[in-house]
Amino acid sequence: MELVCVKNQIQKCLQLADRHTNHTETNPILTGVFLKAEKNNLIIRSTDLYSGFETKIPAQIKKEGELVIPSKPAISVLSSINDEKIKMESKEGNLYLTTKNTSTVLKTYNNEDFPKLPKIKNGYKLVLETEKLFSNLKNVFFAAANSDIKPEISAILFSAGGSKNKSEGSLKITATDSFRLAEKSFEANFEKTGSFLFPARSASNFMKIIENFDDQVEINFDAQHLFVSHPYFSYFTRLTEGSFPDYEQIIPSSFTTEATLSKKDLIENLKLAGVLSGRLKEIKMRIYSGDNLLEITTSDNEFGEHTSHLPAQITGENLEISFNQRYLLEGLEPVNSDGVILRFSGANRPLLIQNPRDVSYLYLVMPMKSS
Repeated sequence: MELVCVKNQIQKCLQLADRHTNHTETNPILTGVFLKAEKNNLIIRSTDLYSGFETKIPAQIKKEGELVIPSKPAISVLSSINDEKIKMESKEGNLYLTTKNTSTVLKTYNNEDFPKLPKIKNGYKLVLETEKLFSNLKNVFFAAANSDIKPEISAILFSAGGSKNKSEGSLKITATDSFRLAEKSFEANFEKTGSFLFPARSASNFMKIIENFDDQVEINFDAQHLFVSHPYFSYFTRLTEGSFPDYEQIIPSSFTTEATLSKKDLIENLKLAGVLSGRLKEIKMRIYSGDNLLEITTSDNEFGEHTSHLPAQITGENLEISFNQRYLLEGLEPVNSDGVILRFSGANRPLLIQNPRDVSYLYLVMPMKSS
């Protein structure tokens, strides 16, 4: 193999590929990245057998070939090189990396046993704009559980619903950690209805990939695997088995108090109050319906206390209720409007946060027991 390519391009792709290597595996080939020089492209592939990634970059190919290199040393070397282009040449089990001012030799692995990415033959198919998929996935990803104790909530639910037009309908993406829940609905093209659980760990790596690309992606999935096709990359992951919680039954349908106010003002005052919210990050809200006023108070036994008053359009009953400050801030960020509506169902019931004019995004957060 012999080629010349742009250093920054291969460095960026190797960094993405490294997220799908397995550095705890006894098989050293899974700690590496597969490289294949073919026609006018350098193909880059990695897998930890749980998920995998493949992409390509343009290159001046002088001699075709393939090999596997250790990913982390290669990334470290490339990160320290300032030259624009790099020459790569394989000789006698080594890969020579040469620039105008540097020369590096990396050991290579036997590429014959490197796994290929699996394909899904008979499954479900979704077609989405990459930018739309990234932004909507980002809107709910933060609410997924970080622990693997309950795998079904350490995953993100994709659910393709039906419509009169069988090729188009509503796709819902939902995540929860049992303390809060985020859901985003949007239009998508699909052949038939279905759902899958995208592991949060895989979704995090996948988002790192798709934020770098435009165009459409085709998502194919069956009961166990997900495969994504794009003009410039392929991706696969195993899916989480099990059933996502039947969350729709806990979303309130009636409310005792509603407050509409500036999203910007609410976020700024929550951040300010968070300075003195203590170890538990507890924020106490008081809703004064007659005065159209929302009060935010926090108290820290060691450092002091804080109070903010925000004007709001309020209907319903007065209310006092406490929430985790971080949970509120994370749920407010995806609301794509200047205003936000807070819908309360009582002192011990969850709060529903939405855009006043767009119900495609909803965020549900459980209250804290006031200290």
